Amino acid sequence: MKHYILILLVTVFLTVASVAQPSPQPDSPLFIVHKPKAEYPTSEGGTVCITGTVRLRIEFLASGEIGTITLISELPIGATEIAIEAARKIVFVPERRNFENVTVHKIVFYNFGID
Repeated sequence: MKHYILILLVTVFLTVASVAQPSPQPDSPLFIVHKPKAEYPTSEGGTVCITGTVRLRIEFLASGEIGTITLISELPIGATEIAIEAARKIVFVPERRNFENVTVHKIVFYNFGID
């Protein structure tokens, strides 16, 4: 009888222990924690009036770093360079597939306009 009680207690303990601990997520999408704003470009004489969008194809590496940035659409007077500089500072959690971080590519937009 003691043997059955011991087996029952061990089974209950193992069941509770496995339920109490969260299991790691096998799959989760890329999560951008912080996307720095692109500062509005200025010239020596003051603010430059530029409106439009810079579109970038960004490689989000499995290591949590930004990889290659490919220009899709650009703006003049330094706005493109400012957007690329801001994109390099993006903080993110890598996408996960089958319990492993993976490298993905995403399109990111930086809008410039007068508020």
